Amino acid sequence: MPGAACGYSAQSQDPNGCNAGSNFLSQTVVTDLERAFDTPASEYVCEAVAPTSTPSASPTAPSDSPVPVVIVTQITLTGMTMEDVTNDTLADLKIIASNLAGVDEEFVDVRILEASSGRRLQSVESFPSLAVRSLLEAGSTVQATGYLIDNYCWNLANHVPLDSSSPMSERPERHTVHCLRDVGVCRRDGYAILELQDDGTYDIMYQLDAVSNTNALEIIDTTSTVRAFRVKAVGVDDGNGGIQSATIVEATSDDSDGVMVVTDPTDSPTVVSWLAVEIEITYPGGGEAENVVDDLEAEDFEAEINALGSTSSGFQNFLGVGTIVAPQIVTLSPTPAPAPASAPTADDSGLGLFAVAGVAAAVGLATAAVIVGVVSKWHDQGATGMKNIQMTNAHPNTNTLDL
Repeated sequence: MPGAACGYSAQSQDPNGCNAGSNFLSQTVVTDLERAFDTPASEYVCEAVAPTSTPSASPTAPSDSPVPVVIVTQITLTGMTMEDVTNDTLADLKIIASNLAGVDEEFVDVRILEASSGRRLQSVESFPSLAVRSLLEAGSTVQATGYLIDNYCWNLANHVPLDSSSPMSERPERHTVHCLRDVGVCRRDGYAILELQDDGTYDIMYQLDAVSNTNALEIIDTTSTVRAFRVKAVGVDDGNGGIQSATIVEATSDDSDGVMVVTDPTDSPTVVSWLAVEIEITYPGGGEAENVVDDLEAEDFEAEINALGSTSSGFQNFLGVGTIVAPQIVTLSPTPAPAPASAPTADDSGLGLFAVAGVAAAVGLATAAVIVGVVSKWHDQGATGMKNIQMTNAHPNTNTLDL
């Protein structure tokens, strides 16, 4: 280190005059000593020292540490219409699974695999990106609910009926029972059930066959309703826009318009629709995982859902739980330990840390003063990196500090 003998601050003219007021680094180290160093600063020399590093050992789990276990099951929730599937459905399933497995909810993941609806509905409001497969097909037993109209009036220009100036495609509620029942051509040409479309207009959902027309007339002839006549028909979808051998009843305000696949042609049919979900549990325990698997059967979920009763909005019209894939352990593999980081090389350039250490002993005394200073200095080349610096002097003593 070139320059004055006592450092960069107090420029002493005496090469051995490094007293407490003008010592190396200009620090007063020991106030009651006249000299802080026996060695002039000019005798210190900075030398680069290659860095040393101790490779870090790869972390290993104790031999008796349990390995996390992943348990997966796939189940179906039957009976619920897609309008009933909400975020509460998944949230409640997560709570149930965590309770059955005896783990916190953070270790449980619930995913929808598929939704199948007995309705024409092709989306779920709470999950707009979820595609819903419709179960409607030829031969299905269906329940169709909507406005009943006669084919004669429907086939008139712009669907404007004999008894109104409003098109039935826009205002079907204006059509009267009198027109359905008492006008000969209307009674003769048969009936159809309308369905609301996405654009807000109405179109024919099903044409009634001969048997269904006869059953419809029985209700038309006995109803006290004046207009806006709605019915609920349960029959067989013929695959060509018709419904066969339908039983007909007058719909109430509690009946939702639309079509759905049902299990049997009764006045209170069961809607066929279901939700397939996958439940994944990361069980941290190890040894008890096999017992946990036994507690995640379909009947366990069904019992818990039934216990919720009406307190959960996520399981309206719920009927039961079916099994797609029985609960099973899918992995016992621990997560591999990360590779140790590589140590920096000796020729890395950049910002250097320079350490200066001095040890001075006062004559006749056993007292030593140590000064450690750290000075930052940019390398001539720039870039990043670290260097260790060793300071030696011409004096027999050598002082080294590795940072």
